[in-house]
Amino acid sequence: PPISLPNTLMNGTNSCECDTSDPQCVGGGKKFEAVFVEGQKYRIRLINVGIDSHFEFAIDGHTLTVIANDLVPIVPYTTETLLIGIG
Repeated sequence: PPISLPNTLMNGTNSCECDTSDPQCVGGGKKFEAVFVEGQKYRIRLINVGIDSHFEFAIDGHTLTVIANDLVPIVPYTTETLLIGIG
């Protein structure tokens, strides 16, 4: 079965929860936070630089409008979840 990862690196921030009794645990960090103004549009570029797995992206309670794929303009569509492939 595919590996499920609980988090991701966003704008240089990431949190890592691990067993603090493990000497290799370097836990801590913080989750990415942003403030958005209601009614304003924002462009978010998502890149999967992984070599092994795709990931799913969503923002709780929000709809995303997709306007391009691999820098190629497309007919815009809305979705609640995006599957981001490798590369």
